[in-house]
Amino acid sequence: MKVFAAILLYSILFYGCGEHKSDFISLKRNSGFYRIVTQGNGVFAKENQYILYSLLFIDNKGKVFLDKRQSEQLLKEQVKKDSFSMQNISPVSELLQMLAVGDSAILKIPLKEDEKVKDLTDSDSLIFYVRIFDIINEEQVLEYLSSQFKNNYEQNTKYNKTYREARTLLSKTLVSISNGEWKSRKKKTPQGIEYYILKNGIGDNVRRRQKVKFDFIGMVSSNQKEFDNSYLKTDDVEIIAGNKVEIQGWDEALSVMNESMIAVFFIPSVMAYGKDGKGAIPPDSDLIYLIQLNDILN
Repeated sequence: MKVFAAILLYSILFYGCGEHKSDFISLKRNSGFYRIVTQGNGVFAKENQYILYSLLFIDNKGKVFLDKRQSEQLLKEQVKKDSFSMQNISPVSELLQMLAVGDSAILKIPLKEDEKVKDLTDSDSLIFYVRIFDIINEEQVLEYLSSQFKNNYEQNTKYNKTYREARTLLSKTLVSISNGEWKSRKKKTPQGIEYYILKNGIGDNVRRRQKVKFDFIGMVSSNQKEFDNSYLKTDDVEIIAGNKVEIQGWDEALSVMNESMIAVFFIPSVMAYGKDGKGAIPPDSDLIYLIQLNDILN
């Protein structure tokens, strides 16, 4: 849920170049076309060395499948140039071996009709944006993994603490509402969504088309079972308010919030996932969201 910003950030880039194959070069071993975006220092990986790289994987509609662009999330791949490895090399791996440190490139893979399954039914092509950060040897890999483990441990400890605090706050609030203790604090949005302010914010309310960052915990109202939360993920949720990125209820909720505000919203099914439901959310489910608005970016 924390990768919505990639849709806006890269849609402009891909829109300008994604449909012009003359700007792209064909891969030699796989179907697909690539284009160098930036060039680095010219140092290429040798066999058995490891490439450290970032990756953004989307489709031509801007749907994000994987976002590994943060320094603590770098991917690694060992270069193998034996005949078996080269025969079975993937399109992304083929591209990586053609890039030097500091290089970034776009890889576009057109989809055939029989490949448009599951989440790809509306997709025409897959797009990968890669950037090479470093090339390291086997000894350096152990050092890198140790450092990565330490960073992940520290971040997870921080995220877990923040999540526990938010989850406790939500649980206590729901008990108070159920007991009627907060009856006088009930408010309604312009379209009738019931909500309770847990912490007042500062400044003006969010306006349509503003970019916002927030965290949330989502529950199914009928059983108060949590189906998702953003507190245990690397980044805040980042969306354009009023842009119908997820559900109508989010847009409505954000419209009555300002920076640093925390509130609980009771969103009816018709303003959530409706009769279809989604994943762990059954059809026709009313939802409860704790939303913490962290920043209004513009």
